[in-house]
Amino acid sequence: MTVQATSPAATHVIRIRRRPRLTAGRVLGTIAKYTLLVVLSISFILPLYWMAMSALKNLDQVFVIPPVWFPIPPRWVNYIEAWQFDNFSLYTVNTVLRYAIPVTIGSVLSNVLVAYGFSRIYWRGRDVLF
Repeated sequence: MTVQATSPAATHVIRIRRRPRLTAGRVLGTIAKYTLLVVLSISFILPLYWMAMSALKNLDQVFVIPPVWFPIPPRWVNYIEAWQFDNFSLYTVNTVLRYAIPVTIGSVLSNVLVAYGFSRIYWRGRDVLF
């Protein structure tokens, strides 16, 4: 639907977009889509939650069936014991120097090159791959 401007000085056309009608198929499709997204997000978050909560449990609570979802009481001393168990600071420095920094630098450099290729160079299949 187009509407002409009433002022003689205005020469542009204002376009009004109509909202699509709500149908049962659209509503069910939207519900199915969001249900799938919620289930997938829970499946991604659950292992992270389990790992974080297991770090606060004592050994008896980690291997019990049915599982304990929240440690009672949380043992924050587990982090101190893990740090003192072995040369944990050396492991941390090795991880940062030998893995985290080189991977970050390599990712930034390669991502800049790929982004330039996508933004400036036109080739067949570029939009599909992007």
